[in-house]
Amino acid sequence: MEEIETREQRTVRRKEKERLKDEIMLDLLPRAFSRHRLDRAYFEPAAGGGWLAYGNSVKMAVCTALIGSVLIFTGAYLMTNGGPQNSTLFAVLYLYRLAFEQFNMGLASAFAWLLFFVILGFTLIQLRLSRSWVYYEGGEA
Repeated sequence: MEEIETREQRTVRRKEKERLKDEIMLDLLPRAFSRHRLDRAYFEPAAGGGWLAYGNSVKMAVCTALIGSVLIFTGAYLMTNGGPQNSTLFAVLYLYRLAFEQFNMGLASAFAWLLFFVILGFTLIQLRLSRSWVYYEGGEA
């Protein structure tokens, strides 16, 4: 004779599944963004909120990582200087080459302004979207 699952048993089983998902996500997400030096602290606030709570932390982490990846210069310049067949030629390294190796200051200046507006755009999008997931205890900020 099969046992009929009670409501309490279903609740316990559901909470256990959510806890396991939280554990897995707290382990996997920082590894996925380890290249951009995002640690576990970015993802811990969402740990108790279930699976859907990770959306906001991931949005913030992705935006931070995206802006950080645009600004990579030192590692690519010191280790490979653009690498074989420009495989590590990042935007800021390209800007450096335009300005100080090819002495094309006009194009480098235009590219720097473009890079500035791209980062400004990502920042404004992040600020606009943060209103929907940031809670201010005293009311609106």
